[in-house]
Amino acid sequence: MARFSRTARATRQVSVSRETENRATSGKESLRPSPSSTGGAPPPSSAAAGRRGWSSPICAVSRAAPQARAFRADPARAKPNPMSQQPFDDIRALLADLPAPGPTAPAAEIGPLASVAAWIAAWRGRPEVHRPIFALYAGAHRGAEADVDPREQLEAIAAEQAPVARAARHLGAGLDVFDLAIDQPVPDIAASPAMSERECAATMAFGMEALAKQPDLLILGGFGPGARASAEALMLALLGEAAPAVSCARAAAAGERATSQAGGDPLELLRQLGGRETAALTGAILAGRTQRTPVLLDGAPAMAAAAVLAALDRDAIAHCRAARPHPAAQTIGLAPAFELELGLDDGAGALATLGLIRLACALAD
Repeated sequence: MARFSRTARATRQVSVSRETENRATSGKESLRPSPSSTGGAPPPSSAAAGRRGWSSPICAVSRAAPQARAFRADPARAKPNPMSQQPFDDIRALLADLPAPGPTAPAAEIGPLASVAAWIAAWRGRPEVHRPIFALYAGAHRGAEADVDPREQLEAIAAEQAPVARAARHLGAGLDVFDLAIDQPVPDIAASPAMSERECAATMAFGMEALAKQPDLLILGGFGPGARASAEALMLALLGEAAPAVSCARAAAAGERATSQAGGDPLELLRQLGGRETAALTGAILAGRTQRTPVLLDGAPAMAAAAVLAALDRDAIAHCRAARPHPAAQTIGLAPAFELELGLDDGAGALATLGLIRLACALAD
């Protein structure tokens, strides 16, 4: 039975911004999976719940600060590369060398399921999903009010009490939740940039670790106080009048401030307006593209991350589908996997889509 290569680290940094800045200056740690990444059992995690293995998925909450890493583009696997002089240089290098999808076989006569099976096959070679992972990134923004205590959300997921954790267990999906220092919010984006360029690039590189366990389908989402408003502000700055309506004046003010300062650079807009959750999601999407892994996106932060990459290169999100219809999806050329709206906002809806994706693959194979 295939096993997870490792659980995520469970050591939480006290001062994320400062630690990330320091590591971004000299960090050389690699994201390359270890030689035993498809074999030995992972080390225990203090926040892990559930049993090991793909059929008995891990539900783990990782409290780890982003560290400075960079990838060199490679069609087979992302490989480590020393951090370039400018933090965003490695991201742009990846975008300049994206692998192409494989040939698409004639679709089986299975109705709307056919396009989904063809999407998986184009990136994986066959319409099969055996190792799905749902990676959730939790961040926080100063000045944002939380309807639900994010710490309670994390603990509920770790204890498999949250709907998304129960859905993952039922569907045999791995579930990793990354606590990006929710107790240390990024600055209020209405008044100042969320991150420095180095912290943003390091957090993107940290998000790439979602591919370390080599999933054949990666599902991505983000949450936390202010995450939705941050995503709305970022999409407003990127998409202009085509952006979805913002839900609060704070998001609109932040979008206007950053647009006047960023000069239209999508990565600069990301570091100005996106929280750690959106930066990590952007890195995870890009890593999926370099490793030819199909990606399913759920929620506003994931859509904002996709919008950043689409603004840089529309082909950078060719491997992505939306888990459910979203106003920004059509604007950035992102098709929904299915036209379903289940009213589940914590990721459980995306996992429901996983069941249909597996059905499509089984019927097409």
